[in-house]
Amino acid sequence: MSSINSLTYSKVSQINSMMNRFIREATVVKSQMASSLLPSAWHQFGIGQNVDTFA
Repeated sequence: MSSINSLTYSKVSQINSMMNRFIREATVVKSQMASSLLPSAWHQFGIGQNVDTFA
């Protein structure tokens, strides 16, 4: 029983680590997109400056 629990804990820990990395990378991509040409393009089309379309 102990080996099953440790194996399960190891898998859950690995999945958790992968999800944290994915969230971290997605946050970086979101901030890069927000600081790129998109805000100026939205302003040209008359879309509000404080609209968060990534939420």
